[in-house]
Amino acid sequence: MNLLSKDIPETIQIKVVEYSIEEKTYFNEQFLHINAMMREYNLPSLFITLTAAETKWSHLKDILKTTGNKDTNPTKRPLHTALHFTHRKRELWNHVWKKPENKQLGTTYSFY
Repeated sequence: MNLLSKDIPETIQIKVVEYSIEEKTYFNEQFLHINAMMREYNLPSLFITLTAAETKWSHLKDILKTTGNKDTNPTKRPLHTALHFTHRKRELWNHVWKKPENKQLGTTYSFY
C-alpha cells in the first residue's frame, strides 16, 4: 500500500508513518500530563517551555569528553544529556525564582 507518494520507496514511507505515530503518542502523553497538572493546581499563571540545545552547550561537551566512553555526541549519551538539562533547569530556578527580589512571582506549586 502506497501511503504518501509513488516517487518515495514504500520502505521509507513506512518509517515516516511509524515516526508520525510515535510522535503523536509522545505529544498525546505530554498533553495528558499537562491536563493532569492543571486539574491538580488549576490554570498556571506562568507557563514556560524549555528546549534543549545540547549541541551548543560547551559545558556538556566538556563533561562528555571526560566521562564514560568519552563520546561527545549528546545524542549517543542520553543519560548525561538529560542530567545536564535537569541541572540547567534547576539553575534557572535558583537564579530566578529563589531570589528574594523576585518574591512577587508568588508561590510555585509545580516545577516540571
